[in-house]
Amino acid sequence: MPKTTKRSKQSHGDSRALLMSSAKKLFAKKGFDGTTIREISDDAGVNVSLISYNFGGKSGLLEVCIGEFGKERLQQTQELLTPIKTAEEFTEKICLHISNFLIAHAKDLDVSKIIHWEMQKYSPLFQDLLESIFFKTQMAIGMFFKNAQDLGVIRKELDIRELTIMLQGVLSYHLSIDHIRAARNAPTLDNPDTIKGIVFHIKESFLRGIMN
Repeated sequence: MPKTTKRSKQSHGDSRALLMSSAKKLFAKKGFDGTTIREISDDAGVNVSLISYNFGGKSGLLEVCIGEFGKERLQQTQELLTPIKTAEEFTEKICLHISNFLIAHAKDLDVSKIIHWEMQKYSPLFQDLLESIFFKTQMAIGMFFKNAQDLGVIRKELDIRELTIMLQGVLSYHLSIDHIRAARNAPTLDNPDTIKGIVFHIKESFLRGIMN
């Protein structure tokens, strides 16, 4: 029996969720340009017309897949990285941010792959998402570092922008090699001990290096 028949009674919400799940998987595997709307709808088991109905087309589907994830991360970052008063509070908050970041991305590695893929292409669509969401997340981290520097927690001679980029680079690298961990039967990011280990080493190396 064809997929479309088996899922013909899916609700609007169900079809939307199915399309997003299939799109994330295929965009991560084949890229946005290498994936057709027919492949997405076939994988989801729904009518191809529902892509236009729910998302306005393939570009809209990509935007929703990345945008919803990015907005959640932005809100989480802004709510956590509020101004601090002590060095201990700085360390506690930035370590929790690192843990939250890795846990969220580990739960949705397909989106992480899509973001990395689109960032390399720097497509017009992704440029808009960078400006509206991801740069704001970076700004929130930078403002948190600046607050800590003004309080004397972070060394005055260090450039806040460079610190923000360095931290993001380390976290992005860990995401990019998780499939290698899996291939080598090493603990991956879905293992809490892996994330604890990463947080520990960033705390003992990076944070100790930038703090007074």
